[in-house]
Amino acid sequence: MKILTFLFCFAITISYSQKQYNFDYLFEYQVHYYKDTMNIVSHHYSKNGKINKEYYFTNSKNNNYFAVVTEKDSLHYKLFFFDHKGISAVVDYLKSDLNIAEFINIDCNNVQKTTNIYKYKTKYYDIVHLNDTTIYNETFWHYKMISNKPKKKKKQKIGTYFYIIDKSSNFHLPLLTNSTSFEKWKRNKEIPNGILMEKYFINYYGQLSYHQKLMRYKKIDKKIVIPKGCKTIQL
Repeated sequence: MKILTFLFCFAITISYSQKQYNFDYLFEYQVHYYKDTMNIVSHHYSKNGKINKEYYFTNSKNNNYFAVVTEKDSLHYKLFFFDHKGISAVVDYLKSDLNIAEFINIDCNNVQKTTNIYKYKTKYYDIVHLNDTTIYNETFWHYKMISNKPKKKKKQKIGTYFYIIDKSSNFHLPLLTNSTSFEKWKRNKEIPNGILMEKYFINYYGQLSYHQKLMRYKKIDKKIVIPKGCKTIQL
């Protein structure tokens, strides 16, 4: 597919930097939305029944940060970058620029501080190891993150995230884009290393609201650079 081929080779040329983020894997996921929603990860609005493709840049040895690229329109990509340590950015790029570049340079005007206001809520959730699941005659780890406060769960209508992880890929740290699940993992490492094969969300009413499925992945060598002079952040 052309869009995937382009993403394997793009980046934006830069001349200076203050902070560089390295990526060694690119994952293509098919994402199915079962209701109108704004995806807090990709910053892409999707209607009920919409199926999108999302491309994740990851560092297999450092899951503090990641980037997601989606197709905005026929001419542009939308890139969302997130560092769990407190930086995020949303940038639109011309496809023609991204297709020929070597580095991805994010301007200071697109960078902002982020605070994980849900960090303290990790104590309200448990990571549960479920029975292994079988897909195409292969077995995978199966985990869920569930609220351990029944009254709060009922009052706030809290749903449950499920993760299906490849057992044979322990070279890659878990991809945890949800800040609460990431902070939970940092504390006890209950979710094992491995490539995320599927992630899905069951809402409070037992309905499937979101499903993310791995289509393919590739080893890469790409970089995102935050330039010097950003006054609103400290890197």
